[in-house]
Amino acid sequence: MRKSASIIIFLMVFMTISTIARAMDFHFDFNQDGSYENSWPLKTGEAVTVDIYVSNVPGPGLRSMGFKIVYASEFLQAIESGTQVNAVLWPIYYLDLSKTDEIEMAGTHTGTAGYVGNGIKLGSVRFHSRQAGTTKLTVRDRGSSVDEFVLVDGTLLDGDFTDGLFLMAQIDSPIPGDVTGDGVVDLSDAVSALKLLARMNSGFVHVNADVNRDNKIGPQEVIYILQKSALLR
Repeated sequence: MRKSASIIIFLMVFMTISTIARAMDFHFDFNQDGSYENSWPLKTGEAVTVDIYVSNVPGPGLRSMGFKIVYASEFLQAIESGTQVNAVLWPIYYLDLSKTDEIEMAGTHTGTAGYVGNGIKLGSVRFHSRQAGTTKLTVRDRGSSVDEFVLVDGTLLDGDFTDGLFLMAQIDSPIPGDVTGDGVVDLSDAVSALKLLARMNSGFVHVNADVNRDNKIGPQEVIYILQKSALLR
């Protein structure tokens, strides 16, 4: 009996420590649909608005937040219209787009209850693709002299992250036929394309994966995908 009780107590303590030690998670939502992605295809001249979220926020909840978005200006251009702090949650905010290759965001609120849990939207940034290619988009802290993520009880969470890196995603040139945007051309792309043509729910489809440069997904793309999947191309 004592052995069983000891095991139960050990498990409870272990679970409590694991919960406390669990770091926050950050996410990019490139399609603004509530789904998170760590990569996104962009053609030259295209634009995308990216929402930034944080999850696994412990109690008593966030009082303030802050970060910088770092990008390569030879590939991406930040657009002021569409780049904003989520003022609904963070009514007292700071936004700086004056620096090359980075955007700073910060915000706080005066409520007594902090924001706890998942899917807490921090802000949005809009980019224009200057040229095709592979580049990184990262979310980092703004330096050791600034407190970024602080709970309402004053607890600082910045130390949970290695080298101040919160989040990283990759932006690539679109792959012809990769309508799902997962970096591979296979039968799942054919299924999504056929559903789109049949006006069924196909989920999000990357029209920039078209093969004949008409910015549409049609029969030509389905044929190409099937040939590619069968190693005929």
